[in-house]
Parts: sequence; structure tokens; C-alpha cells
Amino acid sequence: MSRFEKLAAAAWAALAGFAGLETAGLLSRGIIERAPLCLFHAATGLNCPGCGMTRALVAVFEGRLFDAWSLHPLSLPLIGVWTTWLAWGLVNRCRGRRFSEGWPDLLAGAPGWAALAVVLSTWALRV
Repeated sequence: MSRFEKLAAAAWAALAGFAGLETAGLLSRGIIERAPLCLFHAATGLNCPGCGMTRALVAVFEGRLFDAWSLHPLSLPLIGVWTTWLAWGLVNRCRGRRFSEGWPDLLAGAPGWAALAVVLSTWALRV
């Protein structure tokens, strides 16, 4: 597993852990909502294209899909792709292959430009 793949898996597990702790009543939602997670927002006071995504992903793990959608509309597609990619990688590792072997490069060429357009248009609609 590359450094990026390990980081992506750890971030997924951390979000799931936060959601589990919050659901169990061991962590207050206010702690997550007050944490300064966005350096762009902290520096400029403006929302970045990803503002609200962390809270939205925690909401997805808690099963609050409508809340996740209202916090950031791209949270549901992101968690779907992210989870599928991690499952793909685990299957690959069990078969003795490289983690991302056979996974399409979603950010190369036309798909990458389309993804950028979706992110920026979502951001523009939310501002």
C-alpha cells in the first residue's frame, strides 16, 4: 500500500470512528462542528469548495443521509466512491495484487475535468 492509500484508509476509519463515538454518546457533535478544519476558511472567512464535507461525511456514517446532503451535496457520491475504492483495494491485497490495480484513474483526462466542473459548480451554487 502506498502512503496515500494508507492515509485514505486511515481517514475513512477516523471518520467512521468519530461517527461511532458520537452515536455512542462519547463525543459531542459540537466538538466536530467547532473544530477549525478548513485552512482556507480560517484564512479568508470564505467557504471553500469542500467546506462542510467533514461534517457531511460523519453524518453519512451516522446514517443521517439528508443531513449529509444538506451539509455538502457531494458527500454521498464521495463516500460511495471512497468506500468502493477501499473495498477494491482490500480484495486486490487478498489476491496478492497492488492495492489500486485495475481501478480507473478517475482524475485523469476528461473524467478529471468533469469532476472539477462538478465540484466548482456545486461550490458556486452553495456560495
